[in-house]
Amino acid sequence: MASSRLPPWAYAAVVVVCGLGTFALVGHFLGLFRSPAPVARAPGPDRLRLPSPIDPNGLPPHRAAKYAAARAALVPAFEAAFDGPARIHDTVLWAVEDYALFLAHPHPPDALVAHCREALRRAVVDGSKDPFVTFAEWRVGAEAGADTPGEAGFRFAEALGRTKYPAAYRLEAHLDAVDRSADLLERSPAERVAAAAQARDALWAAFAEAARDPSPAAEALLLATARELVGRDAPVCGTPEENYTRAVAALTAAGAREHVRLALDGFHAARAGRAGTGPAARAALERARAAFQRAWEREPACPAAPTELIAVTAGLGLGADEARRWFARAVEADPDNPRAWAALADAVGPDRGGTVPDALAVARSCRERGAWDAGVPAAAAVAFEIARRHRPNFLTTADGWAEVQTFFDAWLAARPADWHARTLYARLATDAERYEIAVPLFEALKNRPRPGVFAGPDEFAAAAAQAYRGVEKTLGGAALPSPYPGYSKLGEPERRTAARAARREWFARTYRDSFGAAYPADGPGRAEGLAALNAVADAEAPGFLSGGVADAAWGALERAVAAGCDDPLVATLHARFGAATGLGAGGGDKLRKAAARLAASRYPVAVRLPAALDITDPTAGGSADRLADLWPLFTSAAADSEPVARQELLRAADRLLVALPAGRSADGERLSAALAAGGDAYGSLVVSAAVLITAGWEEAAGPRRADAPRLRDARALLERAWRLAPERPEAPTRMLAVATGLREPRSVTERWFMRAGAANPDNYEALRWLVRYRVSAGDGDEGGWERLALRQIAHSMGRWEGGFGLLAFEIDLNVLETRHRGLLNNPQFWSQMEEVLQTWTQADPACRYAKTVYAQMAARAGQHVLANRLFRQLAGRPWPGVFTSPEAYREAAERSRRAAGGVQFD
Repeated sequence: MASSRLPPWAYAAVVVVCGLGTFALVGHFLGLFRSPAPVARAPGPDRLRLPSPIDPNGLPPHRAAKYAAARAALVPAFEAAFDGPARIHDTVLWAVEDYALFLAHPHPPDALVAHCREALRRAVVDGSKDPFVTFAEWRVGAEAGADTPGEAGFRFAEALGRTKYPAAYRLEAHLDAVDRSADLLERSPAERVAAAAQARDALWAAFAEAARDPSPAAEALLLATARELVGRDAPVCGTPEENYTRAVAALTAAGAREHVRLALDGFHAARAGRAGTGPAARAALERARAAFQRAWEREPACPAAPTELIAVTAGLGLGADEARRWFARAVEADPDNPRAWAALADAVGPDRGGTVPDALAVARSCRERGAWDAGVPAAAAVAFEIARRHRPNFLTTADGWAEVQTFFDAWLAARPADWHARTLYARLATDAERYEIAVPLFEALKNRPRPGVFAGPDEFAAAAAQAYRGVEKTLGGAALPSPYPGYSKLGEPERRTAARAARREWFARTYRDSFGAAYPADGPGRAEGLAALNAVADAEAPGFLSGGVADAAWGALERAVAAGCDDPLVATLHARFGAATGLGAGGGDKLRKAAARLAASRYPVAVRLPAALDITDPTAGGSADRLADLWPLFTSAAADSEPVARQELLRAADRLLVALPAGRSADGERLSAALAAGGDAYGSLVVSAAVLITAGWEEAAGPRRADAPRLRDARALLERAWRLAPERPEAPTRMLAVATGLREPRSVTERWFMRAGAANPDNYEALRWLVRYRVSAGDGDEGGWERLALRQIAHSMGRWEGGFGLLAFEIDLNVLETRHRGLLNNPQFWSQMEEVLQTWTQADPACRYAKTVYAQMAARAGQHVLANRLFRQLAGRPWPGVFTSPEAYREAAERSRRAAGGVQFD
């Protein structure tokens, strides 16, 4: 009868690990044979041997036998093939021996994987051209999660196939080139067959040669190959029927031992039984049972037949006891046998007459056995999937999730960086809506899931996006246990509200009191002027000028001017907001004339200083020759100890530093001295550091890279500043620029990010620098995942008026340009980008900035109906700076109007 089948990913979770057991099986047989032959050592190796994290002398007996067997086969073959310089002989030999130790573990510990990868890398870097060493480096890299294309594995396997290494190892190389390649496992069966065509001839040639080898090692590889080519519904080469015919011919011609030929018949019949229905399917399973049982009787030490009989007897309905009997024989033949554990979980489950608790009991036994290096725990994935299929709410119930969480907590406690555990756990946690657990796992995977767990990169990306969207809903922004410790500080609404209230109160009081004292009580437009200054305070509160509040402030200023208010503060703000929003002709001479009046007035220095900058800013047409007039103003402003006043003072200092012409760094030091003279030692240190950062980044971009002296000097100044006033945000925020330039460790950078967020919950600049750091640090963001993780944090904060929505969009845009070549024809990516833009416009319906960006990107994506609607809402008033020119804006609007069949754009 046809058996109920698990979804492909559940099998793949075990198959990926079981493939690692190929050489475990080989070693089991080779352990019956000789010890390695003595090897002639070359004199004077260039390097010392890397200490292994696992002592070969301390291995359990069955793994010690596997290690000895692999070493006995590989070392003589290496010595016979070695033709490199004598100085690298030992380095390469050590790498081969380390690889033999790697092969002794079906699921090698992370430390061993890293050690073996480094040993093989050193051998290749030192000049080894040995095809086996080259393939082994690729193979271990694939186990470590490296982004290695399958085509490279094929090339290395083909090169190895032309050598005189034992046929068993050449055959294993071709299988691994397919089974360890994420880009192949993520394709459809038809695509996998086409992609593997180049390996087909070489694989069958190695198969035929290995069939003539009477050693147990070759037999083990033949059985593993037969299972892949004949026992799977969609093998990597040919069809199961074609492969069966070809394999029978090869084994017959070579006179292979009977148990190998019987096992091949069993694989063929078992597949037919699984695929069929009714009496024909049952007859096929009976044939498989007979073939496997005869194979076991001929060779009880071979684990292949009893392992397959667990599933076959269960499919025939012979009961859990029969399945457990064959399970015991399978693990006796090979104690490291994850395939047997997975088959047992299915055999005792409800699909075979058992129960869900019986299947989960197998998962608990896997955990209690704790054979993490054998890959046994991966079999628990089958038990969990059985439970989910028969109990749809399994993952969302307290008891069900406790089973899963207890299991993975134990696995990750034993192997904290286990790639397979993280991938499986991330998937299950997302499906269980345990997003607070899933997000750190996705972050740790760095866009590189273990092949076979997710259906492909699209499913992985969708699951990760679901987790990041869900974490905010789950936790309400309270606390996210992720690698971004500053997130909780940036996300505290009470602190953010208090900080904004303090900023608004300072602006309102400063403007209101100074305007009330300077402007005549009976002056025209006085009431309108006061209302306008209150609106300006509202716009300034978030520290980021955008949205409907900016337009409202300009409208209030426009009404005050229309009412006859000719106050220099109102006139300057009217010109400044007109330029910033694009609603008025406020730039150039108009702004400088109004600012000159304000700078010469009796308004307090906190109001006159920005006006003086308007006059001297050379980037806005001002005169840098008047810089000397600024130093007394900065000194006077520094005497004000109010927190918001000092924050605005450093904003003004930043503006001046950006505007300084090249070669005027001495003016930066004069600015620092001016702040020190006014009593702001903290601000003085921050300004001095800012001057060094500008020069230091030029060093960091050159050949000196991380050894940029000015950045290191800036780091020392900022550390002093932070100790003076840890409650202020400027020093830790600028420290993120230093950390990015110096490529500081991630932990250091995130510590400063936490401090910056704690000091200012609206610290848009700190999150922007963290994005830049994570992209430039080179820690695994080739696919853009690090940026998208930070983008989700920015998006989940929901502070569109504070610039975080804009930052989320900018990250999407950066990924679009670098990963998708600027094309928005990927519906999934457009959906992701539109999520930010749509939420931004919904959160602030009056924000022309959001609508302008949304319209621009919709037009680029070919979403012309949407773009046309947005262009009509803008009515010819886009936010400045989004489009390159007014002409570019009008052309985009007209193209969308025509494509959408809309009315004439006005």
